Amino acid sequence: MTSEADDPQRALLHRQFLQAVDYGDIAKVREFLKDKRLDINHADPRDGFTALHLAAARNAVAVLKLLLSTGRCDVSRLDHQERTAATVAFVLANNAAVARYLRRLQHGSGRRISANAKGNARPGTLEIEG
Repeated sequence: MTSEADDPQRALLHRQFLQAVDYGDIAKVREFLKDKRLDINHADPRDGFTALHLAAARNAVAVLKLLLSTGRCDVSRLDHQERTAATVAFVLANNAAVARYLRRLQHGSGRRISANAKGNARPGTLEIEG
């Protein structure tokens, strides 16, 4: 597997993806998610934030739902300060509802939990208020 140092295009892709998440640009995030080269769990080397951490920190609930709807997010991933996205949602965004939701995903609740990017409830789906 090639590292990002060996593949500047992939490094650029990840930087631009994280920037789109940081800005809450759901249309751009949706486009990036179609790219097979994208690692949705890529962490910013400066702070260890993944896209999920960024969306949680920015209280970008729509982006958070979209990321989770892919089924590819590692909700247990830690940043450089040993925080999960759930902790970031609670501490930085002061959003207890999102923190609880992510914590349930992280620890497993014994049932399938998913996020619908359009916000429509389905059986077995938890809604995020916001």
